[in-house]
Order: sequence, then C-alpha cells, then structure tokens
Amino acid sequence: SFYTLSCATKFFNNFEVLMVGRMLSGIATSILCSAFESWMVAEHNARGFDQSWVGETFSYMNTLNGLAAIVSGFMAQLAVKHADGHPVAPFGLAAGFLVVGSAIVALTWRENHGDKATTSGRQLKEAFHIIFSNKNVAFIGLQQALFEGTMYIFVFMWSPALELGYSNGEESKMISQSATTTVLSSHHHHLIPYGIIFACFMMASSLGSTIFGFIDSHIRGHKNHYPADATLPAVGDEAVDNSNNVIKADDHLGRFVSVSNIWYRLATPPGVLQIVFLVSTMSLLVPVLSSSRKWLMFAFVMFELCVGMYWPLLGVLRTQLLPEGHRATIIN
Repeated sequence: SFYTLSCATKFFNNFEVLMVGRMLSGIATSILCSAFESWMVAEHNARGFDQSWVGETFSYMNTLNGLAAIVSGFMAQLAVKHADGHPVAPFGLAAGFLVVGSAIVALTWRENHGDKATTSGRQLKEAFHIIFSNKNVAFIGLQQALFEGTMYIFVFMWSPALELGYSNGEESKMISQSATTTVLSSHHHHLIPYGIIFACFMMASSLGSTIFGFIDSHIRGHKNHYPADATLPAVGDEAVDNSNNVIKADDHLGRFVSVSNIWYRLATPPGVLQIVFLVSTMSLLVPVLSSSRKWLMFAFVMFELCVGMYWPLLGVLRTQLLPEGHRATIIN
C-alpha cells in the first residue's frame, strides 16, 4: 500500500506531494527489508527445514529478485517509449503490479503473528536491550547502516554521474528515422537508456547472489576440512628438489597451513562480507578518479554485483545472530 501510494504521488507536479511520496517509499522500503525476511525465516523454522538451507534460500530469493528487476527495467523502458518519453509512466505500471502482488500475499501466505502477549513498547525495549548488550548484533547493525547508506546514495547519484560521463566532451549518437546524426547536446539524459542500464545493474546483482550461492554451498560442503586451527603431520625433516637444493619440508607445510588458514577464514560469511566491502569501496572510488562513461559503467556494475552478494550474506548473518521473536524490530 505504501509503495502504491508513493507511485501515485509521482503524477503530481507539486514538491510537497512528491516529498510525501518519498517518505512513503522510505517506510515501504524499511518494511520490505525486514518483514519479508522475518516471515521467511519464521516459516522456514515452522516447516522444520534444515538451518543450512537458509543461505541457499536467500541466494535464490535475491537471484530471482534480480531477474524480476531485469524484466522490470526493460518494461520501464517500453513504458516510457509508449508514453512519448514521459518519465513517470513506469510508476503507473508498477502500481498495478503492486496491487496484484499484495493480493497474492494476502490470499496465499500464512500470517506470522509473533508473540501476541508482548506489547509493542516492550518489544521495542527488549530489542534495544539486545542491541546494546550484544556487540555482534550492534556491529552487524552498524555494517548494515553504513553499506545500505552508501547504496542509497548510489541510487540517487548513479544517473547524474553517467550524465556527466556523457557530457564530458564525448559525442553521443542520436538515430532518427531519416538519418544518423552526431550531435553534442547538454540534454544527454534524453539519450541515456536508463531502463536498459538499470537492467544491466540488476543482472549484475542477480549474478552476485548466484555467486554467493556457490560460495555458501562450498562453505557448507567443506566446513570441516582444514579448520582454522588445523595442523598437518610432519612428513620428514628435509626434502630435495630437482635442482638439488635442500629445503625444509616444514617450511612448505607451514606455508601451506598458513595459506589454508587464510582461505578458510575468508571462506565464511563474515570473511566474504569483508571482500564485498573492499570491492565495493574500490568500485565507488572510480567516479572520484574518472568521468569516463565506460569506467563509470564498469564500476557501477561491479558495485551492483557486490550488492547482490551483500543481501543474502547479511540475511545469513542476521539469521545466525538475531533472536526469532525480535528479528523484524531489530532490523528496523
């Protein structure tokens, strides 16, 4: 309902109405990022599914979200085209799908009421107590706030950054029915295929979720192989290579164990999350250093790939750390 009302406000040429729409969209996004995950985990537990499947479910969920978003990008581009270039046409299309989706959820999903005996005030108080008494919960909340804050800044800034790339002394080609003309224009936003670019971003996000699915399967399949404190038995004091150079076998074993320890420390959800943060940081440094549209597009696609890995990663970590009865409250 909040998203539908937000879409409706886009058809008003009034700043106050548009601001109300942004607030409604923010509320809806908060619910989207908490209620659905809480429902899915609760339903997963209620059905007695294996806990190790949670990561796989998050991976499938975000991959399908990305695929749906790819289709949405192309549909948005077509909607704009058939509405004679009107930029709010996709919002009207989205409102229709939101109504249909709401009806499907209301008619087919089993409601999760939680603890009916607990009041909202007490629930909120207990959630704050958990956050401040458990540093791991506090840290994951801080990580979520920092990364998603960056992500929402990216949502606002990627299109102006690409417009700058198009207008930075580069020629853009405009194809008409009669001829192909090369023009330089200050209104490059009319030439940028935002719907197609958005579809590319969502494809990268979907790929990131798929990559996490493979990593999660590897973690679950090899979690007992070479643990972090593993040691290898001695196989001899010395070994001789083909050059007759005497080397210590223990040195080789030590290096092997060291590399193995590093790999198996990184091949965990927290370790993968560190890599995601590092690659995201490097990707968002590109617009600071370059205004080339090719480099900008590459960097933005890499960032969206990291976003695709981030969502299921964070879902797995929250499933491990957050208590069932307070999950949605803590996330919000």
